[in-house]
Amino acid sequence: MHARHLLLGFLMVLMPGIASAVPQTYLGGGDLFGIVTVTAEDVDGNVFINTPVVFDIDASQVTLDFEPGSEQISGLDIVVGETQPLYVIFDNPVNGLAGVVFSEGTIISVDSVPLTGSDPFYQFVSLDTEVSANVLGLLEGGVGTVGPQSVTSESAESDGQVSILDPNQLEVFLNGVTLAEFAPPPGFPGGSNVEISASFQFVAVVPEPNSVALFAVGAILIGSRLRRSQLSSAA
Repeated sequence: MHARHLLLGFLMVLMPGIASAVPQTYLGGGDLFGIVTVTAEDVDGNVFINTPVVFDIDASQVTLDFEPGSEQISGLDIVVGETQPLYVIFDNPVNGLAGVVFSEGTIISVDSVPLTGSDPFYQFVSLDTEVSANVLGLLEGGVGTVGPQSVTSESAESDGQVSILDPNQLEVFLNGVTLAEFAPPPGFPGGSNVEISASFQFVAVVPEPNSVALFAVGAILIGSRLRRSQLSSAA
């Protein structure tokens, strides 16, 4: 999608008077609460971060349709590691890796799924997401790095919850998103793959016209989409 079309879509969000009431798009980021919690396990279920690490979410956008009888989450977009990289350090080295660093990460939904429940609490399951990020591996002993490498992967069947806080504000929980999976780096054969997983929690609001803070959030979202589009075109 061209930048002009992305900007036009964002301006439509900021001007609810000319946008359709259903579905409704909510924006998160800036001063609004938003965190991502990261864990690390191998395929055998061994835990490599005993205390999950928590980072701020840079920007988020979620589109919901509350049409009676067909309630659904029809769009989700989360940006992490844009303003500050996510350093994930293992408690003990894993297959030669001391940790990994994520930057310029985006998580988007690739389908729509029904919402179940009723106001103010809704649930959703089996939401497929696509993750794009620059990933850098930190080798054990500080001897070097692997990457950075642009990685795109799909995470199937994430689930979550939407809580309506008031008519213009909600809270979203998203679980079971795979950020990356690592095989042992070159020179360190053996061992099992390590899966870096994330859960997200954020507050999002219906944007008010002329909101400078949320316009900045929109700019982050637009930039991440353009970068993702460029990566897809180059693939």
